[in-house]
Amino acid sequence: MAIMHMDIKPICRSKGRSATAAAAYRSGDKITDERTGIVHDYSRRTGVESSTMIFPPEAGAVSRSQIWNMAEAAERRKDSRVAREVEIALPHELSPSQRKALVLNFTRKIVEKYGVAADISIHRPNPKGDQKNHHAHILLTTRKIGQDGLGDKSDLELEDKALRAAGKPAGRDQVKAIREAWADEANQALKLAGYDVRIDPRSYKDQGLDIEPQIKLGSAVIEMERRGVLTDKGILNREIQKQNQARTLIENAKENRPTRNCQTELPDHNIQSLNESISNCHKLYQVFKQIETRLKRVSQRAKDSENERLKARANLSSNERQDIDLGYYKSWKDKWFLSSKKKAYLKAEHDQNFYQTKKVEIEDILKKSKQDFLNASKNLTQMIESSSDEKFKTWFSSLDDKLKSFERDRHQLVSAVPPKQEPRKKTEPVRVEQQSYRSGPYIAPVPVATEGPKMSHS
Repeated sequence: MAIMHMDIKPICRSKGRSATAAAAYRSGDKITDERTGIVHDYSRRTGVESSTMIFPPEAGAVSRSQIWNMAEAAERRKDSRVAREVEIALPHELSPSQRKALVLNFTRKIVEKYGVAADISIHRPNPKGDQKNHHAHILLTTRKIGQDGLGDKSDLELEDKALRAAGKPAGRDQVKAIREAWADEANQALKLAGYDVRIDPRSYKDQGLDIEPQIKLGSAVIEMERRGVLTDKGILNREIQKQNQARTLIENAKENRPTRNCQTELPDHNIQSLNESISNCHKLYQVFKQIETRLKRVSQRAKDSENERLKARANLSSNERQDIDLGYYKSWKDKWFLSSKKKAYLKAEHDQNFYQTKKVEIEDILKKSKQDFLNASKNLTQMIESSSDEKFKTWFSSLDDKLKSFERDRHQLVSAVPPKQEPRKKTEPVRVEQQSYRSGPYIAPVPVATEGPKMSHS
């Protein structure tokens, strides 16, 4: 069925991109960048169904190469936004001519509203991927275009402060309005074509649906999945889909609606048990995501500690490095006679070892959490297929025990990772008058106590 997908993103020079290269690639055309002299030739590219340029009524039509070279020439900064892309998924139920008419009508409204030029490229599905993945790329100029060429920035590119001063909606509200406009156009086209399916620009939460959203895969993961390589993100998404199907099964069973791919009717007590099992499986997934977030945090701290250790080691002399490598100094706390550079290195080394150890512990807990979540989801699928009361009770009790153990692991994990430390404050050293050997014995200087939390040895 048709899906709601729209991604609005800028094309910036700061990321090494250009409007000429983006337009040539999406349209399968050949464009020479007059600013850099680079020739972007994608004329042999396949998969481009059609490409069209749309301009406001007050502006004259120019070629694709001219408009995007004008967009590059209008920007002077090295981090400028030279174009804005709107990527949308097209309903596969429509015919090619209907999809093209739908995109053209939607783009004309954007061009008339913001006064920009638009470059539309409709792409066919990848032969190795989903054959329903019809989509379009709409490149918009960041500046308004008129008879004299490109002028001021469009409302989509202005900051919220300038928009509020002009009495216009903020950028987030404008994006929301564009999404709603696309949903209205697509639903109208589906209705005229005789289809009952509709798309909704709102999130599942705003729609009041009890559906777990899937995680974003990314182009690299999608390519691996196409080649038959199983990825962690792909596995988790498939398990989330199974849970969402189970939730749909429960709602349909409660309302006595026919369910696709399932003709069995579940008793009321089975529906209640299944609902509780899905809820517990959802909790397991939430625990997994919390542990994964904690792992990212500790991994970043370990990386920062490694950088600090390398910086501190670079400040040491060759003799000091040799002494440390030979293990002459084991601690940085108790030996007050160490220099500040040696203490900084030993402390950074201690922090690195500490966070590396915690990282390994969290990785083990995360692996266990992921495996039990996948096992629970697999058992949930088997439970739906076989409506046996004994299996329901056995699986529910085992899942409840696993849930309690994971909650204990999570609390231990949270307590094991120390909070982020504040930077140490520098204090003036304590000056101690030293007596000469003639007047009395030598008095060693008192070590200076620095402020800040202490690092544990665990």
